[in-house]
Amino acid sequence: MKILTKKTFNELSEIKHDPCISIYIPTHRDSKGNRAHEDKTNLKNQLKEARVLLMEQKGWDKEIAEDYLKQGYRLLEDDLFWKYQSDGLAAFLYNGQIDTYTLPVSFAPFTYLSDHLYLLPLVSLLNNRGRFFILVLGMNHIQFYEGTKHSIADVRIADIAPQSIKEALGEDYEQQMLQSRAGHSHHGGEGMFHGHGLGTQKEKKEEIEKFFNQLDNGLMNMLHDEKIPLVLAGVNYLIPMYKKVSQYQYITDDHISGNHEQTDMLALQRLAWEVVAPHFEKAKETQIEQYKNLKHTDKATASIYEVIPAAIAGRVETLFIKADQQLWGNYIEEKHTIEISDEKNEQNVGLLNLAAVHTIKNDGQVYMIEEDDQILTDNKVVGAEFRYAIS
Repeated sequence: MKILTKKTFNELSEIKHDPCISIYIPTHRDSKGNRAHEDKTNLKNQLKEARVLLMEQKGWDKEIAEDYLKQGYRLLEDDLFWKYQSDGLAAFLYNGQIDTYTLPVSFAPFTYLSDHLYLLPLVSLLNNRGRFFILVLGMNHIQFYEGTKHSIADVRIADIAPQSIKEALGEDYEQQMLQSRAGHSHHGGEGMFHGHGLGTQKEKKEEIEKFFNQLDNGLMNMLHDEKIPLVLAGVNYLIPMYKKVSQYQYITDDHISGNHEQTDMLALQRLAWEVVAPHFEKAKETQIEQYKNLKHTDKATASIYEVIPAAIAGRVETLFIKADQQLWGNYIEEKHTIEISDEKNEQNVGLLNLAAVHTIKNDGQVYMIEEDDQILTDNKVVGAEFRYAIS
């Protein structure tokens, strides 16, 4: 599974092609039984919706529309692809190619046609609210996961980082080691390695640090622009050793203790959420409280006519969008105003998508707000805290 980084999000936001098609569907982790068939059917239905949009809005005939969507139809025949799904699938078709993202969040089925991609459903994976990583440390096997409050997905790292100390240090690793003492110890289930001399323990520690250096260097190719919590899982003596060499600045203070190389990933998700939940709740509460304190000043507003132009101009520090809402219309650049439409058509765009994309592009935070957050009231769909006030 590819993780969705801010860099990737920004690259997707820069894609301009007429037409661009964005498709979102819910999927199942377990592909047994009829679940893979159900997932394929969901995609097939959205491809049909995309074909209809191409015919209606672009005036294409059926054959030309289906040819434009051929990469999507090819996915329907890729059984291996459907074996490794998570909670949701985002598929972007443009200029004869397709980009797919298997993600740990469920999406309502949705298809969008425009000259740009629709990225609003991805925002919850970028705003530091509920998304985290888990790194399972072990000498014989490394696992990396991306999780949320309700889900977890396996992230493939074999192509960027070593999966074991033997892989990191070479085929002669076993000959380099003097002797290991198997079994459990007070360190949490995986004993330190011991030899015949006093120097062996030090040598072994150095070998582990070499392994962790290689592992961390590889992971940083993926994590270099991330700012979300990373929870370490492993026996107690390994945790400080990895923290010592790691370049990642967002490793949590607490960790999941014990040998978890064989632990079910759903169990790991629950344990990791216990570690990160206070962090997310505090961050969310701080942002909401700050907005409430400012919303009656010129540094915050819930007016869509102010919020969306300000987001496009790069003035928004924190943007709040009510979940599961759509707002169609156009941004009039010369006047820095918006026009709102009753429904989506070939002439307009998703204004909430536009605001979210520009806020993230300008290093702001975007929060998808549920009803029980009690921050967007009186049927408001957006709220924003500005970087500076305009008198």
